[in-house]
Amino acid sequence: MIPISLLRFINTTILSTSYAQKIMMDSTTIDKCAACGEEGDGLKFCNGCKLVKYCSRDCQATHRPHHKKACKKRAAELYDEKLFKEVEPDVGAPALGRCDINKF
Repeated sequence: MIPISLLRFINTTILSTSYAQKIMMDSTTIDKCAACGEEGDGLKFCNGCKLVKYCSRDCQATHRPHHKKACKKRAAELYDEKLFKEVEPDVGAPALGRCDINKF
């Protein structure tokens, strides 16, 4: 089941209203092309936002004017998350702050 808050986000920022309304009516069928509504397992996510799916490049190009603004915003959020993600320290790496230059 998809959280209603996610569906509202998709409705207001990512998808065209008609398609978003279809998703809201049947939240179990999220695996549909955002442009034509085709269902299937061969759908590919948008490379920018990773939220909507398309069945073909033509459908992606057709839906682009509706999706462009929200896609850029979400892509920036994903980039920031990746950029500012805290990295786990490497177990075998030397401790930070320790400098071996003064050995000599």
